[in-house]
Amino acid sequence: MFVLVQASILSVALGSEEEGLENLPVRLLTVQSAKEAAQSLKSEKVDVFVSRWELDDAEPCRFFRQLKMLKPDLPVIVIVESGQVEQEILARSVGVTSVLYREDCQQHLRRTLINILGLKEPITAANRLSQQAVAAKGI
Repeated sequence: MFVLVQASILSVALGSEEEGLENLPVRLLTVQSAKEAAQSLKSEKVDVFVSRWELDDAEPCRFFRQLKMLKPDLPVIVIVESGQVEQEILARSVGVTSVLYREDCQQHLRRTLINILGLKEPITAANRLSQQAVAAKGI
């Protein structure tokens, strides 16, 4: 099966959150540190940047502020720890595009990326069953 890649996503230190991106027509570039992310941004075309707020090798406010200054048109999605309102406030204050809580973020991340990139939800067996169930209920 061939999939036409419609966008490139740079993900930083996500881990299991990436599982929600299965079957999307995107190229996923995965790195584990802010330093690797900075290098990738210099050498790769990136359409969306997705990262956890807490990075081992960078102070988050400074890192994301610099990122938005250098790439103001790049959509930046930050994942904060569930219940950490302070992290959300700080992330929003530096101008990120979207803030998601880590708990249950897989579906929210997927939906956010689809909206930002203007993608259509790929039809999979699970989606087809879900659509059939909704149709059967007359919703």
